[in-house]
Amino acid sequence: MYQWRVTKYNPRFRNRQGVYQVEDWTCVSDIGKTFNGHRLELEEYLATEERYVLTAMHFLEESGLSSLEVRELEADQEVSPTVKHIGLDNLLLQGSELHEKQKLSKTEIARACRLNLRNLLWCKLEETGKFFIHFGYDYYMYVGSLLPCPDSISYSQEIGIFVETMSSPYN
Repeated sequence: MYQWRVTKYNPRFRNRQGVYQVEDWTCVSDIGKTFNGHRLELEEYLATEERYVLTAMHFLEESGLSSLEVRELEADQEVSPTVKHIGLDNLLLQGSELHEKQKLSKTEIARACRLNLRNLLWCKLEETGKFFIHFGYDYYMYVGSLLPCPDSISYSQEIGIFVETMSSPYN
C-alpha cells in the first residue's frame, strides 16, 4: 500500500530527524494567536482546513472509492474555549452523530475530516486493505491507498499542501 504524510508544512524546513523547524500553528485552538509575527485568523484557518479536505477527497476519488468506514471513534473530546467562542463546534450539530463502523458517503467523509481537524472527535476513516485517512497531532493527516495517486499528489502541491511518502503511525 502507498502511504503519505499530508500537511501544510513545507518539508524543506524539517531537520534531519524530520522535526519541523518553523514556529507555526498546529491546532484549531491556535486561532487568534501569533506565530512568527503573523496572527492566525479564522479565515486562514478555514482555508487551510478546506485544502486538507479537498486533498483527502481527491485521494479518495482517485482511489476509486465513494465511502469509508469509521474506526476507533473517540467522540468524547473536550471542545476548546476558542472553538466554542467562534462557533466551529456547531459542526457537531450538523448531520448525524458518527458511530463505530458507520459507512460514510463522500459528504459525510468531508464532515468527518473537518471534525477530526477541529479536534471535535478522533477516528480513522478506512476501507480495509484498500484505503485510509488518519489524523495525527499538530495538524498531520495520513493517507494510504493501493494506487499511487499521482494526480492527487500533484493537485495537493498546486493548492499548497505537502505530500511526503511516509507510513501512518496509526496503522
